[in-house]
Order: sequence, then C-alpha cells, then structure tokens
Amino acid sequence: MPKLTKTVVDKVDPRDRQYTVWCSDRKGFGVSVLPSGTRTYFVDYRNANNVRRRMKLGRHGTVTAEQARTLAIQALADVAKGNDPLEDRNSTRKAISVILAKAAEDERYTRTVDIIRLIAMSGCRRGEIIEMRKAEVDTVGSAFRFEDTKEGQSVRPMGLPMAEYFDERDMDGNSPYVFPGERNPDGPFGSFPRHWEKIFAGTELADLTAHVLRHSFASLANDLGFTEITIAALLGHASGSITSRYVHTLDAALFMAADTVSGYIQALLDGAVLSHRHYALDRSSRKAALVRFLTPKPDAAAPPEDADRLAA
Repeated sequence: MPKLTKTVVDKVDPRDRQYTVWCSDRKGFGVSVLPSGTRTYFVDYRNANNVRRRMKLGRHGTVTAEQARTLAIQALADVAKGNDPLEDRNSTRKAISVILAKAAEDERYTRTVDIIRLIAMSGCRRGEIIEMRKAEVDTVGSAFRFEDTKEGQSVRPMGLPMAEYFDERDMDGNSPYVFPGERNPDGPFGSFPRHWEKIFAGTELADLTAHVLRHSFASLANDLGFTEITIAALLGHASGSITSRYVHTLDAALFMAADTVSGYIQALLDGAVLSHRHYALDRSSRKAALVRFLTPKPDAAAPPEDADRLAA
C-alpha cells in the first residue's frame, strides 16, 4: 500500500473489475480504478452517526494527487469536528439556490445573479463571463468563441440552458458587451465584486468565491461520469485537445456533455432535488436513447445524403 503520488497513480493498471488503491500515509484517502482506466480520488469516513460515507474528490488528471490529498485532509478534519463533509457539500449547493433566488427578487442584483448562474452552468472563469462580448456568443453553433482567455483563443461547447438564455436575452444595443457597465456601456459590468459580497454577506456562504463555482462544475462533471479530457475541453484548459488550438467545430459528444452538466447545475440552482448522478450509463437508458434517435418521424422520407450512404 504506497503513498499516493502522481507517479504511483499514473502507473496503476486497470483490471477486469473496479478496485481501490489506498494511501499508506493518510487513512481513508484512496483512488478507485475502473476497468476503463479512469482513476478517481475519494475519502472514506464515518460520520457522527457511525454511517460510512465516501466522498469523491475528483478524477486523476483533473485534480492532482496532492490537491486530492489536501481535500481529504480538510474533509477528515471536518469529520473530527463532528461534521459530515458530504452532507455539507450537498447543503452548500442547496444554500446557493436559496440565496440566489432571494437576490433575484431585488432588481439591483438581477444582472449579477444572471452572471453567477452562467459561471456555475458553464464552468467559465468569472472574468470570461463578465467581460464576454456579444461577438463571442455563438448560439447557432452553441459555442463560446472567446478571443482572449488565460489560454488565448478558446472555443467551448455551450450547454442548452445557456443557449436558451442568450436566445431570450436582448442582445441589441451599441455596447459590444453582453453585460455592459451601468455608467459606461462601452466597458464591461464593473459592479460584480461589490454585488457578490452583498449577496452572500451574513450567510453561511460568506467566504464563497466565484472560482469555487468553476471547481464545482468540474467536480459535478466528474460525478456525472465524464472523462478528464472532456472536462478539460468544457473548462477551456489548454491541455484539452479541443482548446489547444482555435477550431470552429466541436464534437457532438462535447455538446452532450455540456448539456448534461449545465442542465444538472441549472436544476440544482432552481432548487431541484436530484437522485441520478450518472447520465445514461446503464444499458436500458442507452437503449431508450438510441431508439428515440433512430425512430423516424411520421411520413418523413430519408434525406438524400442518408440514402446515398445506405447505397454506398
């Protein structure tokens, strides 16, 4: 039983069945290895009611071994204080939906609430949403086409909830920004930091930062079963194969991933209580989706290109 490090986890070989590699110097900290080769860090503990809990910390590659170890140490420290980190994580998500719903009732914060929701549903950095230009929003192609990010130019899939938001939003006006400044429409919205502080002041989430929303997006994407390469592409990491260069088309699988993650987060922000944590991975769900996809519409003739493919 070795100490979990990047080198150790990189060398772990998949087997026919899922198995666990425990860390030698941190009780409860481990990594699960799937037959596919996916490696996910987790922490095991017993809460105050002596109920065993397992909390995922992130996939290897999305988070490093040292980052996962730090998260495990923090979780176990909370357990020692009588807390339940997994329940606290779920409570935090519920609290955000309540706080944002209340803030949205005040018209002064409507724009800020929209920005917060977009950050949460997209996994974008705070500045990328606040400074987003109308020309960078491609609702037809369902993509963000950022001209200048931390990694340079970046194209990312836009989840359906966000595409629908931009379709309904008034994008007219002379300002080049989606969220123009209140006093200077030629510049981006500048009141976000002050509004954020006022929205969360005096709540249990007073120490929350916008970057946590990006981390939560990645964590939920991991929980929903998406690979580190897919998550990297959704987040616009330079290591992602899609964002390593400026491209104009995106893989259909990425749109499905973006729709799933952003739709899931939208439901959580709207206060929904969700029981499913994996999307269409069981055989019956996959079969039903395939049947829906292959079922022709009534009286619909095959497009010429499809007929050509069948004849080839």
